[in-house]
Amino acid sequence: MPDEYSEKLPSSISRPLFGAAVLLLVLIITVVLWAVCVPIAITIHASGTLISSIPNYEIQHPYGGQISWVDVKAQDHIETGQVLLRINVQNEQMNLIELDAQIETAALELDEIETLLSDRFIPEDLNEMVDGQFVQQRKSIEIRKKLRVQSVHSLNARIRSGRQQIAFLEQRAKLLSQLEKNQRRLKVKGLTLFSDTARISDELLQVSGDLEQQRSAVLALRLEAEQAENESELLLFDFRAEIMERQKQNQTKLAELRQRRVALLDVIEHSEIVAPVSGQIQSLSFDTTQMYADRGETLLIVSQRLQKPKVKLLIPVNAIDQVFTGITGKLVIRSLPNRDVPELNIIVISIAPEADKDQDGNTIGYSATAEIEAKDLAQAHKVLKDRLRLSIDMPVNVSLSGRETTFASYLISPFLNIFSKALQD
Repeated sequence: MPDEYSEKLPSSISRPLFGAAVLLLVLIITVVLWAVCVPIAITIHASGTLISSIPNYEIQHPYGGQISWVDVKAQDHIETGQVLLRINVQNEQMNLIELDAQIETAALELDEIETLLSDRFIPEDLNEMVDGQFVQQRKSIEIRKKLRVQSVHSLNARIRSGRQQIAFLEQRAKLLSQLEKNQRRLKVKGLTLFSDTARISDELLQVSGDLEQQRSAVLALRLEAEQAENESELLLFDFRAEIMERQKQNQTKLAELRQRRVALLDVIEHSEIVAPVSGQIQSLSFDTTQMYADRGETLLIVSQRLQKPKVKLLIPVNAIDQVFTGITGKLVIRSLPNRDVPELNIIVISIAPEADKDQDGNTIGYSATAEIEAKDLAQAHKVLKDRLRLSIDMPVNVSLSGRETTFASYLISPFLNIFSKALQD
């Protein structure tokens, strides 16, 4: 007779319980195997903004000056070559006129000097030359040379006359000397008076004195004639030395004036600020006339249409050891409907070697730049069409795939580390 109080469960109950236990055991084994064997990637979240691969243009002026005309305002669309601003260059234009006059004067004077110093120059050419400063001096020298030549001719004539007188006095002195000798012989014989002999001697002395005086006069005339000839040559020599020095000064001065002219022309040519590219004015620092821009100061910033957008990221400090060049991730543009946007993949192309810091010097993260996969971006344009309007500085979120681990290691590692440190202590 069966035992009515048997503790054995009926098969209708034990079989389902056994099956459930087996399934639970299999599930536990499966979870354990998954936690131990299957790798999972740690996700790194980072925020960032969209940037353009084509940088903004900061338009600066190389010389600066007062703003005289403004034809644009912030956010205006501009075209390449469009005049945006003008710098007041009236003073430079007036200085250029004065400088051109100085250059012309110096060039004419230099041409005049080079003509006068030329080996082919002859005094007769002075009649055909324009009466410049040095031409007039050369004409004056030619007149003075002619006067010197006439003076030399006159002195030479006087020298010739003096030489004739010297010859006459020498002949007379010779005769008187002979007469004096004869008188002395007659005096010895008593045939003549002493007074006659003395008179002849006195006359001889007088003629000898006149002869020496005439010789001295002729010598002085000859020296004066030589001096006049030397002075005539010295006038021309001094004039050539003077204009050669002036030529050197003018060449130096002319080179400096031409350099200043080139600099003034460059300032005037840069008076108009033109758009280097088509785009939109992001900021305009000088929007009214009479404002003064310093040399090298930024006048305005032109941004172009966003082309080939990139992502500027800020990697968290605690995850920088897991981020490297070439790492991939997912991009989420906050302002776009995520349901409609196709998956956008990115790849990190550069990472800053140093961390960014705030005003207090606290580290806030590492800057990085990533590129959006071209095929993903093309697919997004194809799907969203006009709704996909990307702009510079548009905020985005990025999920990067960090190092791989297992679920078991992720749970157990902290306890193992604590136990290891405890053993070390």
